Amino acid sequence: MPPKDIKKEVEELAKTVEEKLGVPKQQVLDQWDQELALVKQLRGDLAKEEQEKRAFLRLRGHWKRELRSPAKFYEGIIVRVAPPFDVLRGIHAAAQLIYEKDPQKAVAEGWTDKEGHTLDNRRNFSTGRVNENFGKVLPDHRYIQNITGVAKAQDMEKPLKFSMVLSERKAGKINIPIFTPAKFRANPAQKQPTDGTMLLNEYAGLEFTPAEIPGFPPAEDLLHNFFEDNFVLPEELAEWHKEHEDDPRRFAIVEGYVDDVDPTANPTTGNVRVVMVGDDGEAEVVIWIPAHLKHLVDFAASSRIIAGGRTTQQEFNDEERTMLNCEMLYAPEADKIPLEETPEGIVSGAEEVS
Repeated sequence: MPPKDIKKEVEELAKTVEEKLGVPKQQVLDQWDQELALVKQLRGDLAKEEQEKRAFLRLRGHWKRELRSPAKFYEGIIVRVAPPFDVLRGIHAAAQLIYEKDPQKAVAEGWTDKEGHTLDNRRNFSTGRVNENFGKVLPDHRYIQNITGVAKAQDMEKPLKFSMVLSERKAGKINIPIFTPAKFRANPAQKQPTDGTMLLNEYAGLEFTPAEIPGFPPAEDLLHNFFEDNFVLPEELAEWHKEHEDDPRRFAIVEGYVDDVDPTANPTTGNVRVVMVGDDGEAEVVIWIPAHLKHLVDFAASSRIIAGGRTTQQEFNDEERTMLNCEMLYAPEADKIPLEETPEGIVSGAEEVS
C-alpha cells in the first residue's frame, strides 16, 4: 500500500473514532506519530512503506477494540475515592493464624499448603459461580478501589449518583480527578440498584479525562443534591458513629472549619491529619487524609471544608475522639485560606486508627 494511502487510512480512522467515540481526532493522529516512531526505532532495517504499514496495523488494532466495546460514554464529577483495599488481607491473616497454631490442621482444612502458603479455599463465590482457582496458592495481594460520583451518559436526561469498583488492574494505578468535571467510559452493570442510583463496571480502557460540562451543578450544590442523607453535624458525629459502627459501608459527610493542619505525613500510613471544628467551636473531628488525596490539602486553619469518609473512635486521656478516614475532601474556594498562611499547629494527641 503506497504511503499516501496509509495517511488517508489514518485520517479516515481518526474521523470515525471522533464521530463514534467522541475522542478528538488529533488524539488519534498523535498516537499515529507515536506508533510510527516506535516501529522506526524497533525496525529501522525496514523500508519506509513497511514501517508505516506496521504502525497503522497497531493503530487500527487498538481502535477496532475500542469501537467494538459496549462501554458507554459518561460525563460527571467523581466525589469519593476510597484508598485501594486488599481483599485478600483477611484470608491471609486467618490462614496464617491457623498455620502458626496447628500446621497440620491448616493443611487438612485447605487453609495453607505444607510450606504455609495461603490457599484459595472458596469453592464458590458469593454469586454462586464456581471458583476455578479453588485450592491454588493465593497471590500476596489483590486490590480493589471504590469510587462514587454523579454522572450521566449520552442517552440519559439527567445525571445520577453512581458507584464503581475498580479491579486489581486499575485500583491505585490511574489518576482519578476528584471534584473536577471529567469524561470517561464504563459498562452499566447488568443488574442495577432499585434506589435510583447507577452501578457501573470498569471498562478495560478506563481513564478519567478532565473536561468542561456545561450546565453541571457546582460541587457544593451537587453534594447537597445527591448526598444530603450522608451529612452529619460535627457535634452529632460521635452519636452517629455509635449508631452505624456495625455497618462496614458507613459513610458520613461533615462540614466545618479547619482548626489545625499538620501536612507532615504519618511515617507508617502516609496519611495527613486535619482537625475540624463545628460552628460551636467545641465539637472536634480528626480527619485522616490518605496519600492519594493529600494533594487536596491546600488550605490552612480557619478554612471551611467538606469531608466524607468512614468514622472511627478512640479513647485518649479518658476522652473519646471521633475520627474520619477520609475518602472525600472539598474546600470551597471562597472560604479557603492558603496553606502557607497556616499558624503554628495545635498539638494534638490523637492517634490514627484504621
